[in-house]
Amino acid sequence: MILAIVTLFVLFIVLSYRIKLMREAMLISMVTIMLTIIAYQISQTAFFRVYVYPESFALENYEITDYAFANLRPNPPIEDRIVLVNFGLLQRGEIAQLVEIFTKYEPKVIAIDALFNCDGGMRDSINCPQLLDSVGNRKLSNAIRNAGNIVLGSKLLQSDSLSRFDVDLFDSLEQSDPSFRDFSKHGFVSLPVKKGILDEVVLCREFWPQKRLANKVEVAFSVQVASFYDSTKAKKFLDRDRDFEEINYRRNSNLFMLLDTEDVLKENFTSDLLKDKIIIMGYLSDETGDPPYGNMFYVPLGKRVAGRGMPNMLDIVVNANIISMILDEDYLDRLSDTQEFMLAFLLCFIHVLFLLVIFKKLPVWYDLMAVSLVIVQLGFYSWLRLFLFAEFNLQISLAATITSLAIASIAVVLYKELLPHLISKFKKRNILND
Repeated sequence: MILAIVTLFVLFIVLSYRIKLMREAMLISMVTIMLTIIAYQISQTAFFRVYVYPESFALENYEITDYAFANLRPNPPIEDRIVLVNFGLLQRGEIAQLVEIFTKYEPKVIAIDALFNCDGGMRDSINCPQLLDSVGNRKLSNAIRNAGNIVLGSKLLQSDSLSRFDVDLFDSLEQSDPSFRDFSKHGFVSLPVKKGILDEVVLCREFWPQKRLANKVEVAFSVQVASFYDSTKAKKFLDRDRDFEEINYRRNSNLFMLLDTEDVLKENFTSDLLKDKIIIMGYLSDETGDPPYGNMFYVPLGKRVAGRGMPNMLDIVVNANIISMILDEDYLDRLSDTQEFMLAFLLCFIHVLFLLVIFKKLPVWYDLMAVSLVIVQLGFYSWLRLFLFAEFNLQISLAATITSLAIASIAVVLYKELLPHLISKFKKRNILND
């Protein structure tokens, strides 16, 4: 769509090139966009962000579309395809009981957002007390084998050589012990969360649908779960072939079906709650009812988009939102940097045309009208971003466009006043030298 508009625009420019106003607008717009690109590159440097504009650290995790997530879109219905189950601090034998009960009610998939292994790979009873519970381990292994539709979590890992760099490359995977993983599928639960200056988790906007490790492609936990429910839609999602996908948050935990451990053990629910459904088991709260804040993230689904307090969404609910997004084919799209700069050039050209006309017809009022024109466009573009997001799930930055507006206003004055003066002065010097 954007490429088609730009192509028609370029064709129009070519056909209109003999018109002086068009040529001037084209020249000024090209210079403006070049300066915009240079300004963008400078703004991304560490020196600029630390010493010139340190406020960028506070603003980088805020987008105007955050307001739209919770305030401009209609409230969705309760997600009845997904049931969230809190297993709190249960031991492996008790988790096995839950799996056995769920299996009786024939859900599509039972996803367990956990790893059943020994931390740090230390396989002795002192460093890994879980090994002492041999009965519980055997029960859980048998429950997973008998269910046949289990998805376990895994984690992406970096070697020491990779961890020294701030990159999204991984070369290994942490999984559950063979007695569990051999009878189940797995998907990585690692998320590309943004962190603040003090290394605290700030925001979770995106996730990796899949990652290549050595010669094997690993898929995300949420994608693996979705594939059990509807493999066609999961494949369609993966066929988008994107390194990152933005999460289209629609629901807080209160808009998912919830079951607590006691209700499951007493089978205090109707069979239709679990039949052909997605069950996601995870750590929602402990015996005191407090959520595990270490497993929580900030997400753009709160009524407040600034001055956030505590993290507002558990990782299990983040995964549930991703699964809903895949099954509903309700994806978010964002313009690439190239598309953003192409759009910026188009809007900049139109803006420059207006400025040139104003400069020619109303030179006395140029400064006032140029500033007013920029202010009006800023308001319009803010509305446009919210509208496109709320109605079409399309995110556009327009940062390049807004930067080009400010540069263009100055560029027109330099072109119409300073450049002719310099040319005239250069010609006079040449005549005197001759």
